[in-house]
Amino acid sequence: PYTLELKESSKPFVTQKSSLIIQTLLKSVQNVMGFTPKLATTGGTSDARYFASYGIEVAELGVKNDRIHAKDECVSLEDLGKLEEIFLELIKELSSERSEH
Repeated sequence: PYTLELKESSKPFVTQKSSLIIQTLLKSVQNVMGFTPKLATTGGTSDARYFASYGIEVAELGVKNDRIHAKDECVSLEDLGKLEEIFLELIKELSSERSEH
């Protein structure tokens, strides 16, 4: 005799590849970095789930995470600067898109 109780701590979510946020983010990375990133859902549990649960389209992008949550976690200033450029490009593109509509 066993009792099984399941507690759901997060719900799965996927933003469609064709969404404005994904397409604009891909374009922003291409403009800054010179390549198109691979879309993946291999990042693990994400705080984006809280936004997605309200129907908000979300995307995550960050620096290389080969040292994430490890002893001496760090990031290069060059990577951080490129990430800033990408986010600024994303904001500029989304603002432009919004003003056109």
